[in-house]
Amino acid sequence: MNAPIFVDADVLLHSFDTSEPSRQVRAASWLEWLWSRGLGRTSYHVLDELYVSLTSRLTHPLPPQDARTVVRSLVAWRPQPTDPQTIEQAWSIQDRYEVAWWACLTAASAMVQNCAYVLTEGLQHNRNLGGLVVINPFTVFPTKLTEHQKP
Repeated sequence: MNAPIFVDADVLLHSFDTSEPSRQVRAASWLEWLWSRGLGRTSYHVLDELYVSLTSRLTHPLPPQDARTVVRSLVAWRPQPTDPQTIEQAWSIQDRYEVAWWACLTAASAMVQNCAYVLTEGLQHNRNLGGLVVINPFTVFPTKLTEHQKP
């Protein structure tokens, strides 16, 4: 598996959420796997959401400087900007699949970056959105990803 994999904010946030240890471990293992293979991708809208969540939604929020360090590290994943191409793609997904806007923007960002998969809890596991396959990282281990080949 060498195709890039888009990671949504919920997965990134769970890697810091000590209130759910099993999810924290699973999210962290996915991120470690992606970092070791250079396959992780995300978007600036995901990084915006992550920063707000890290500093306000966690049981023990991170100090802003620590959250900024996390966000800065993820710039190595070449985040997709919310540009006109991404918005047009998101509208197309919204019209075709009738999913929530933020999920459409996430899927569009993944598609523009030629990702094979999107890791998220926000969409149905194994759902195919025009060739982009949704993976719930809390039901599938990274080592089993080859069983979910892109159609």
